[in-house]
Amino acid sequence: MFEHIPKEQESFTPNEIAEIFTSIINSEFGESAKGWRVIVTKAASINVIAGEKLIKIPENRKPVTISELRGLVAHEIGVHMLRSITGEETSLQILRTGLSDYYDSEEGLGKVMEQAVNGKYAESGVPYYTVAGLMHFDQKDFRETYEIMWRINYLKSSKSGEEVSEEKISDTKDATYKAILRMTRGTDKHPWFKDLAYYNGASKMWQYSESASDDPEKFIFLLMGKSDITNDTHRRIMLETKSI
Repeated sequence: MFEHIPKEQESFTPNEIAEIFTSIINSEFGESAKGWRVIVTKAASINVIAGEKLIKIPENRKPVTISELRGLVAHEIGVHMLRSITGEETSLQILRTGLSDYYDSEEGLGKVMEQAVNGKYAESGVPYYTVAGLMHFDQKDFRETYEIMWRINYLKSSKSGEEVSEEKISDTKDATYKAILRMTRGTDKHPWFKDLAYYNGASKMWQYSESASDDPEKFIFLLMGKSDITNDTHRRIMLETKSI
């Protein structure tokens, strides 16, 4: 899939990301990906909608580096799209869109693949936990949480002795606002815990991947539809499911 990414190019716009995604889907998946589309539209983040066979690219997303694009390909196509396709090719069609409680493994595996491609481990989703803690346990409202979080995020991304950058502050505030908005969408004050999956799921999927690293049969369950192999109920279902 990475062969579709121009090696001489340093950054990629939303339209270029969409073109590369489309090229990968058409060339590497063939008939298996029939009906899948990639569009550039208004969106908060890249979103793979399995039920509609649709990948949305935010039209206002900042250009990404080649390293970031490789991670997106691994995460969005190599996990979210691929697991939907393999699920559709089984005798249990719900594996195309996901068994109940599959979400932690879905986002967790996406992060695992993304980090594996870039060759660097990092804890995932920590800011979401901080936002949830501030709002749920400390009873901070949206504004109070935002004022705390953008400063935390700015300090964490700054090097010792680095001069304060107004442009970096602006970018940090913008990213922080979007993250908190995502956590509180529809309520403005009560956090959704759904996005804690980025931390919980990644931790769980890394542990399983370590145990399956020398066992192809165990590893293949990671990509066998949208399910959670660490869930005993899901495991029994997958063991009884067959390809069609």
